[in-house]
Amino acid sequence: MDSFHLLQAIRHEFDWHVRQHQGTEVYRAPSLTNPVLPMFALDRWATGPGQDTSDIYTVMRPALQLASMWLTEDLPLLWFSHLTFGHRRRNAAGQVYLEMNPHYRTPAALHTVKDNLHEFGKTNFFAFAHPDCKEKFAGVTYVKKESMSHYREFSRTDFPPVLSDKGVYKPCICLAQRFRGAFRSTNASANERYRALFIFAVVLCHEVAHGYYMFLESGNEPLWAENEKNPELGFSWELSVLGHIPVPNGKTASNDRFQEIHAIRLLEAPSSAVRDKVLQSLAGSSRAEFTTRDASGHYRNWPVVNHGKFRGATWTMSSDAQLFIASFHVVPMHWVVSWFQKDIWEALKARWVQKKMYEPPALGQTFMAIYERTSNGVQVHRPLYPGNRVDAMILEEHRKSVQK
Repeated sequence: MDSFHLLQAIRHEFDWHVRQHQGTEVYRAPSLTNPVLPMFALDRWATGPGQDTSDIYTVMRPALQLASMWLTEDLPLLWFSHLTFGHRRRNAAGQVYLEMNPHYRTPAALHTVKDNLHEFGKTNFFAFAHPDCKEKFAGVTYVKKESMSHYREFSRTDFPPVLSDKGVYKPCICLAQRFRGAFRSTNASANERYRALFIFAVVLCHEVAHGYYMFLESGNEPLWAENEKNPELGFSWELSVLGHIPVPNGKTASNDRFQEIHAIRLLEAPSSAVRDKVLQSLAGSSRAEFTTRDASGHYRNWPVVNHGKFRGATWTMSSDAQLFIASFHVVPMHWVVSWFQKDIWEALKARWVQKKMYEPPALGQTFMAIYERTSNGVQVHRPLYPGNRVDAMILEEHRKSVQK
């Protein structure tokens, strides 16, 4: 079983619990009023086969505004500033990582980063994958357009011109046809459209992180932080700015319905001491009691899944890691919608200024499960809900055992 089907199995098993967090409210329309960065302007999108961007650009606009906010606001932009100014060092394994340079927080450093992104936007362009492309990706950044899948089926005039002589490489970013299908769909619900816009904005910035480094440097990507296991700047950006690595349900290459978003995080647990700390960290602020029983109250033999099957795993995990813990949250709609609201952004910025640090907003109350692979097999931890008959029975058993 792969990670996608495992998560679907967990989601199906605890469907009642997930539905306790699903409201019936109608959410506000996007209210961001910020301009779209020039790098995302319509004239920076390719034309040609499968490139009807002009027809869906208005639908895409809220996602482009959100991506622009993440790439212009000073505190979220500190991730790019550290990437730009961090001192290159080598760890014991010989990997290059970035050591903090205090300069990265200065107005001068942020001004430089914004200038770099502006010049990067003049050299990079965006495209949707060719309709015949069989590769499965949400987004991919190529060091040059000639590396694109089905490049020869485009004409030279389909590609936006390079408008700057700056940069080591002139990269281009391709997005999955799934997004194009979602934006063209007339059957998507308002919530599905919101989820598609959010994931699209995330993937854009994920790939910009890769492209920005290609623009600045040649050679392999560094570890953005010393504690990362493998270099993957896109996932580093996601966890730093969003606090989670979001995973839309459905197969990325073929499903244009965004019916739910899951947030995944993996951490190694090579010892019992580390395990206890990791479990406590992933459970977060939840006050619920947890159990390893399934929705029927039974102990189940869950399938063993290799950590490499999870999105983002190669970035957070050692290649030979056998003992690990993966958290799985169902991302609530109110959290997705909040990113598109002007007043929420104003409140977030005020909080960041007050705390003098960037802090992604918490998911809030939602269903979560924790997949733990140990030397003795697999356990799935999940919270107990007093309003559920089976869970109430388990809670009563817990209470009686404590009283003995």
